[in-house]
Amino acid sequence: MKAFFTQLMIQFKCDLRDKQTLIIYYMIPLVFFFLVGFVMASIMPDRVNTLMPAFSIFAITMPTFLGLPSTLVRLKEKDVLKAYKAAGIPTWATPMSHAINTCFHTLIVSVIIFALSPIIFGCDLPANIPGYFLKILLVIICSTSLGVMLSSLSKNQGSVTMLGQLFFMPTVLLSGIMFPASMLPKVLQYIGYLLPGTQGMLLIDSEIFFLYPLAGLILSTTVAITISFHFYQKTEKQS
Repeated sequence: MKAFFTQLMIQFKCDLRDKQTLIIYYMIPLVFFFLVGFVMASIMPDRVNTLMPAFSIFAITMPTFLGLPSTLVRLKEKDVLKAYKAAGIPTWATPMSHAINTCFHTLIVSVIIFALSPIIFGCDLPANIPGYFLKILLVIICSTSLGVMLSSLSKNQGSVTMLGQLFFMPTVLLSGIMFPASMLPKVLQYIGYLLPGTQGMLLIDSEIFFLYPLAGLILSTTVAITISFHFYQKTEKQS
């Protein structure tokens, strides 16, 4: 366990020095937050209080669906997992360490957005700040679990990019980040309910831990972890 935590710290420091990680995890979400935030605040001033959770979910969704899966598939393509196994490191340790670091990075960006939103856009702070961050953390864990699942289902960069986009683009368009989900046709609203971003927006908008989005996030996380564990165990047996 000590070796695992050492690997975790080393990986976190490597992430901070990696340009691709900094771009996907920090730069693009924060640039999107500043530029699109000003546009949305000017054309939809009545929705200014939704900017904080909306951009937090965008900052969570992009790295977990586009960054994390791609990184893990790249490790599989380069046979890094086989090298780790030869060194006595379980196959599950690598996706878990990357998943935990992804949670750290996305939580940091969410804190930055939380701190800047009231200053820049005049958003009201949540009445229950610990509860707000607990809900954000649930979305992070669910999205990260799905990201690991996408990597377990993909054999190359082309397939993982396609799967990631299948989750990322609908989240941006259907979850209520850019505009109220109620404006969408009913069919698209129902599709949006399958996404952790939509469940997160519903959960954050409610003052309490509303049962349905909470159950949706927990169920999605459980299914994603189960599928990921199965396929990574299968990979370990084949290597």
